[in-house]
Amino acid sequence: MKKIIIVEDDLLLQAEYESFLTKTFGEAISRVVSLPNAERLLTTHQSIQADLIITDLIMDSHKEGMAGIIDIRSVDVNVPIIVISGYAVHLSTAEMFDVETLVKPVNLEHLSALITKRLGIKPLG
Repeated sequence: MKKIIIVEDDLLLQAEYESFLTKTFGEAISRVVSLPNAERLLTTHQSIQADLIITDLIMDSHKEGMAGIIDIRSVDVNVPIIVISGYAVHLSTAEMFDVETLVKPVNLEHLSALITKRLGIKPLG
């Protein structure tokens, strides 16, 4: 049973990703924690030991996705991270930190495929 952290400042997208994960992967995912920015990403990851992090890159906050990725990679180089951004030009910077990237609006089938690839869990029938 996998634990996933979602970092997304758009609350509608945050809810969409949560709903998608639970409907698509069912009981293979035991916990989804959503954060509105990367401020508590590191402490949340250390607390729950997430199996996957899905994060926006550019957010209307003082701690954006890139800072969160740097924080995580400073203590955990193995946790898979999927970066979803509406600003494709910034994704190349994130890719230097061994992450998968998707451009908004995200194709949920592509997201599902990345999750399957990184976590080894399959979508429900």
